[in-house]
Amino acid sequence: GCLRAAAATARELRRLVAEDELGPATPGTVTFGAPCTVRGDLQRMLGFREGGLVERRFDAPLLEFELRRSPPAPGEGTPRVVHCGTSFSHSFPFAAFLETELSRRVEDRSVAGRGPFLRLSELIAEVREGRREPPRVVVWEIPEKHLVVRGPEFLIPMERFLIDRENEDLYPEAGSRPLTIEILARHQLGPEIGPDPEDGWIRGAAEGGGDPQLICRFGEPLPLDGNWALAYRVTTNRPTTSKVLFDWGRGFDREGEEPVALTRSERPQLVVVPIPAGHERLVRLRIDPIDAPGPFAIGDFHLRRRR
Repeated sequence: GCLRAAAATARELRRLVAEDELGPATPGTVTFGAPCTVRGDLQRMLGFREGGLVERRFDAPLLEFELRRSPPAPGEGTPRVVHCGTSFSHSFPFAAFLETELSRRVEDRSVAGRGPFLRLSELIAEVREGRREPPRVVVWEIPEKHLVVRGPEFLIPMERFLIDRENEDLYPEAGSRPLTIEILARHQLGPEIGPDPEDGWIRGAAEGGGDPQLICRFGEPLPLDGNWALAYRVTTNRPTTSKVLFDWGRGFDREGEEPVALTRSERPQLVVVPIPAGHERLVRLRIDPIDAPGPFAIGDFHLRRRR
């Protein structure tokens, strides 16, 4: 089944993408070894439960395999085809079979036990942060059930990702102005949290129910003409969101509140929040660095002007 899926995928890729865009040819072969047993969602869906009737009556071994291929050519770079998936394709050598069918290198980012969205979200974050070139092709394996029961876990962050990229393009970094932050109050954060005197970053861990808040203002008044955005960077060890609320003198207003999706990353991720226009004064801001319990760091506050 995995061989047939890889062959069908390769045929479709060749129909959609020119051969030279798939990367240089690197022929490889898959060598099979001794059979072993792997238990996962696919086996459970077929009724192969440990000690169950189906497992006692039938055998469902998985062959160990090894992919052998020629070494990368000088300057070849990262593979142009990336496969993201779950244990369905990780436990069975789908990426290796796809490599042999395409005669091209395929970066295997599948992982067992972490769902279908993690690896693709991580890939998006790497491209967004400039840590790698965008691949030409992404082959995403996603079990059909996840489209119904877990779709929002990825689809909502994807929508936010597109909006965030639009804001980043609309408010470029060139000509930005640094800001110093003054913390007025904090919620569900340690009492000692504050800007590091060395680099100005705020590091801490969200406590309690996972709704950490920094009530703050900045060393200079923020412009309110609709041509500026507040930008900052966040690190987090889990997928989450960050958001800003503004107090125009009547309490924190939901106007302009749009959580920015963050992926799990050790590298700082950029958050760009347009500052709404049409107000006489801004009293203070509420910044939610993340929306879940756990460690975080936030800093590099600056103003960006609309392009």
